[in-house]
Amino acid sequence: MFRLSRLAEADLLSIGAGVAIVGFAIVWLISVRLHNYGFLDVVWSLSVAVLAPIYALLGDGASERKFAFTAIGAVWSLRLGLYVLIRVLRL
Repeated sequence: MFRLSRLAEADLLSIGAGVAIVGFAIVWLISVRLHNYGFLDVVWSLSVAVLAPIYALLGDGASERKFAFTAIGAVWSLRLGLYVLIRVLRL
């Protein structure tokens, strides 16, 4: 079985951090323009649903376990993100 080295794990974390930083920066710019920073909370909540599949596809581990954790994380993230989005849109 292929095992990730420390460098590969650091690369994987760098990819996730890059995706998150770019996404948060774009939403922050939109939030400034709209004068509503609640959208940052929405994206923060939904970020697990975006990052979990990336880590599952690029990371090491048993496929069944990666799928289970990705599914659980995505469902939780989508539930929370949609709840926060509904609250933000009511403002």
